[in-house]
Amino acid sequence: IKLIDTVAMIYRIAKEIGGAAVVLYGKVDAILLTGGMAHSEYITSRLQERVSFLAPVHVYPGEDELEALGPRGG
Repeated sequence: IKLIDTVAMIYRIAKEIGGAAVVLYGKVDAILLTGGMAHSEYITSRLQERVSFLAPVHVYPGEDELEALGPRGG
């Protein structure tokens, strides 16, 4: 993936998280970053910069993603 594509993806994800926060009236307990992208320090750190003011950000890379979602995830 090219750097410009990665930056655009980070921007889109941050916009989606912000949009979800609006729908939830700002009542966000935590933001979970999961899956393959959570293995990337570059991606997760830049997402945290953009959305951590909404709620604490937790990173669960790779195969731990269903566990991060709680009892209903698995």
